[in-house]
Amino acid sequence: MSPAEARRQLAKLEGAIEAEQNFAAQNGYTTQPRRVSKAPPPITSPRGGANPPSDAFQVAKRGEDATDYVRWRQQQEKRR
Repeated sequence: MSPAEARRQLAKLEGAIEAEQNFAAQNGYTTQPRRVSKAPPPITSPRGGANPPSDAFQVAKRGEDATDYVRWRQQQEKRR
């Protein structure tokens, strides 16, 4: 697009916008205020993360019996 053609297009668009504004002013139309959304606020993303127990591996290494781990896990649940 040549610069002269671009100026003509801009003048044409400006004229259309100005005509629309004049029409609105003559007929008593006002601009609508911005609407406030009635939507609830967005859901927050989960924060933090899982902390794997650091002692679980040591408990598992102590013996082949699972009772040590079960006992340790029950104590962990009681603390919550």
